Amino acid sequence: MNKIRTSTDQRNYTMIYHDFLESNLLNGQEKLVFILLKKFSDSDGKCFPSISKLTELSSFSKNKILRILKSLEEKKVLSITHRRTKEKGDTSNMYTLYDYAEKWQKKELSHASATVAQKSQQSKVDDKTEEKESQAENQDQECADSKDKNKEIEQDQNGSGIESVDIERHKLRSGHSDSKEVLEAYETLIKKNIEYENLCNTHQHDKAFINELISNILDVVMSHSKTIKIQNEYKNAELVKSVLLKLNYYQIEYVIQKYHQITTKITNKRQYILTMLYNAHLESESDVINEVAHDLSVLPLQSTSISTNISTGDRKKDIENLANYLL
Repeated sequence: MNKIRTSTDQRNYTMIYHDFLESNLLNGQEKLVFILLKKFSDSDGKCFPSISKLTELSSFSKNKILRILKSLEEKKVLSITHRRTKEKGDTSNMYTLYDYAEKWQKKELSHASATVAQKSQQSKVDDKTEEKESQAENQDQECADSKDKNKEIEQDQNGSGIESVDIERHKLRSGHSDSKEVLEAYETLIKKNIEYENLCNTHQHDKAFINELISNILDVVMSHSKTIKIQNEYKNAELVKSVLLKLNYYQIEYVIQKYHQITTKITNKRQYILTMLYNAHLESESDVINEVAHDLSVLPLQSTSISTNISTGDRKKDIENLANYLL
């Protein structure tokens, strides 16, 4: 009778503490990157793996790795030292890890925040697989409808103020050569446009979701693809970036409200959120117009003589004028 094997061969391993795994200070993706850094660290908690190596081992994109490292540094679980040599110039960063028991003994998240965080992680799609699929689909679409897409951009630029956004982006591109600095500059611009601090104070339980929205916007803005998929339709990437970079406080708030109203299961959360963000401007304005039209349609008329002098056409014109004024 064959003996059942109950142990594995001794192999190289990384020591991971239980309090680290059970802590809610980091999310799942941040914990994975931290563990990968521990894999390379010495007895002093120092290591210097390249971004490409972290990308390879985690299957995350380069931009996502940069965002996670920035988040880990902000949460003070590591410090980043930029290194430079005379022979090769810039080289990989040195990371110093702070894996102490005190670091992981943080206050528990509120029930509402935990619910949002859990909901945020539930429908995660493998980023690398999705990027490969997107690149393959984009190659098939790059040559299609280019003239129509250019017209769409020109029409939107005529009355939407995209030019000012393009100027900002030009400044960012010309002033920053390092991708990490560009990423941080875009993040600063987005947070300024949506009044990030006020938004988080107003929607304290939705901070994790707000950060996820910003992450989705940054993914698109930093993408080199020529087209972006929005609700099963490929749109010119520059148009999509311009729309997302102009989102403001009220439009993000609109997306938050609509997201909480979802009752059906979302199969591709990233694509669903991207579509909501892209359509937020028009849909939020449409809701305002509908509310104004509804409120005016139910207003009681002051007298019979007035009601006989107001035609249906005049009423519709008044509704449109008031809606335009409010917008």
